Amino acid sequence: MTYYAGLDVSLREISVCVIDEDGTIITRATIPADPMAVDGWFKNQKLSPKIIVHENGQLSIWLQRGFQELGLPAVCIDARRAHKSLSARINKSDASDAEGLAQLARTGWFSALKSWAIRLAGRKGFRKAAIATARKIAVLMLTLWKNGTDFTPKIEAKT
Repeated sequence: MTYYAGLDVSLREISVCVIDEDGTIITRATIPADPMAVDGWFKNQKLSPKIIVHENGQLSIWLQRGFQELGLPAVCIDARRAHKSLSARINKSDASDAEGLAQLARTGWFSALKSWAIRLAGRKGFRKAAIATARKIAVLMLTLWKNGTDFTPKIEAKT
């Protein structure tokens, strides 16, 4: 079975929601804000999500680097884009936001390329990130054109 996880991060704790491919909630929890705690929680629950989504914020760089070191398939998405989707929900809570982020992971609503570009901009600056992103898109489009294939988006947790 394929699982998707959403993490709503605050300074002290993380609300976690795991759903399956049908969007049914498998489990929810609140755990300490630490990559090791998240990894340990997934191992204790015997869950291996296909993708883990969290929003950018004060702890996002530290968390993302920790998730990468632990081999977790995490993607940090732009909080402003996620907010537009999450604000439409009736109940506004950390648990509800975690569920909404898990649903975004399941539907593939976010852009892994944009997430990559945002992280790159944080390290190298906006201008270099814009050029690198444009090059990456050009290479992808050229490859599709040469192969004569249609674009089919897929969720990708690589960084």
